[in-house]
Amino acid sequence: MLIFKFFKKIIFFIIKEIFSALILLGIIIGIIVSLSIGISKTIEKKPSVSMDTYIVIELPNGLKESKNFNLNLFGKEKDLTFFEFINAIKYAKNDENISGIILKLDYLDLSFSQIEEISKELKYFKESGKRIYAYGEYVSKNAYLLGTVAENIQMNPSASTDLVLDGFDIKIPYYKNLANNFGVEFQVIHIGDFKTFGENYVKDTISNEFKEQYQNLLSSKLNYFVNEISKNRKLDTNTFRKNYLEGKYIFMNSSEALKNKFIDKKNSYEEYLNSNEIKETISISQYYNTVSTMPYDDKIAIINLEGDISNSNTTTDAITPTRAFELLNKAEEDESVKGIVVRINSPGGSALASEIINQKIQDVKKTKPVYISISEVAASGGYYMAVAGDKIFANENSITGSIGVVSMYFNLDSLYKKLGLNYESISLGKTPVSFGINKKIPEEEISILRGSMTNIYEEFKLRVAQGRKIDLLKVEELAQGRVYNGIRAKELKLIDEIGGLTVTIESLASHLKLSNYEVVLFNNNNDKFKEYLNFSNYLKGNSIYKEFNEIKEKTEILNELNGKPSVFLPLEIKKN
Repeated sequence: MLIFKFFKKIIFFIIKEIFSALILLGIIIGIIVSLSIGISKTIEKKPSVSMDTYIVIELPNGLKESKNFNLNLFGKEKDLTFFEFINAIKYAKNDENISGIILKLDYLDLSFSQIEEISKELKYFKESGKRIYAYGEYVSKNAYLLGTVAENIQMNPSASTDLVLDGFDIKIPYYKNLANNFGVEFQVIHIGDFKTFGENYVKDTISNEFKEQYQNLLSSKLNYFVNEISKNRKLDTNTFRKNYLEGKYIFMNSSEALKNKFIDKKNSYEEYLNSNEIKETISISQYYNTVSTMPYDDKIAIINLEGDISNSNTTTDAITPTRAFELLNKAEEDESVKGIVVRINSPGGSALASEIINQKIQDVKKTKPVYISISEVAASGGYYMAVAGDKIFANENSITGSIGVVSMYFNLDSLYKKLGLNYESISLGKTPVSFGINKKIPEEEISILRGSMTNIYEEFKLRVAQGRKIDLLKVEELAQGRVYNGIRAKELKLIDEIGGLTVTIESLASHLKLSNYEVVLFNNNNDKFKEYLNFSNYLKGNSIYKEFNEIKEKTEILNELNGKPSVFLPLEIKKN
């Protein structure tokens, strides 16, 4: 019987290994076939652009900063990165075959900061004498803000259409009472009076510090929104602001939008194209595939650091020292790369990882200049990395600062009692309560933890003082976890210039005295390739899986930071 069981295990093991090998082989064959098809299509059927063509821009999936490994088994049109998108517009400005751009505003998914950058590029495009039209059926306030760059905006005549100019708000769930009902208690230690990350786990209602900071950020967004729309649509600013704040522009159909002068005409999309004699169109993704840039010996490298900051490489989309080092080393060792732009989009995370990446950027800039471009947010740990650069650029609506430290701890003692679970421990030597999750941390231990966190806070401030050449006492005034937009950050010398990725690249090129140069996007392609060897990743196009995966990623980050000093922005920034 034992021999039979032994052979049974061997047989099952062999079957399992063969099955796993077949799945892996199938995936590899699929990748090879896909790449072969992609290459042959690129060679044989590269899109061509005829005279008087219009580029159609639709962005329901938004624009990621980093490039994903693109398996593309079914020939689906790939999403462009933000860098590629901006490049396509810049190239189209000088392309004699391109007559204009059509902005399709439905379900547009861009952050406020991205809209600011794209709007500037579109204005440059329009200044070259080319046309920009906008069209929509369901248009959000962010989409409309971008659409006002167009010389003409039209909507479908249906009464079911929507132009939704709703207000700006931040919704923060407060979990203390809910957690207590389940026997879960949180302890949060802050260094910095305005470092409010985690307060929604330990308070019932919003603190004055939290409210003050985010009211200021919302006010800045509101001012930008009102001023840009009023200017672009030639509306009276005070009247528009008053009516907007009173909610008079929520849920307008196309007839009401026309009456309020927010659009120029009601038309079907086909009629819109015909009335403007638009016959040839191409998507911006297809157009980008036609772009052939001139290779130059001198290069500027773009390195994207996007996501939460973590020490663990198992978290797929996080910024880690390992991934950051791989890209920085690659750019530093490439002799053709004369300068580096590090594009940061991060609310922070691990204090240790942020410090390690800061040190690495400082080392790299000894041999090559490193300029920082802040995308939507580079706050807390994101700003910790940024201050290592030679210069920092941000948009008006970028969020930065949040110089402070926080630690969050879980206490499940009450939950265990409710479940009838009892822990007994046997130990040699003292084990801190903060190493576990089943006891409340005593005050004497909190005092020790606070001392350690204060050291990290002092190191963070020192990095800011060194990087920004600001007196330490002044840094303390600006720190305490306070959050700033780009305009305020420039006034306080926390950044150098207002400007997006294009301005950062051009400024670095000017510093390097480069007239002819190539801009190259560096990626951790090996990580993405390994991802695709995991069969579960083929589900990532599913919206439910996507939501689940985002929650899983956030949970992994919070789990890693449990009990560890972190430098995190207190709120996740949403695209609204």
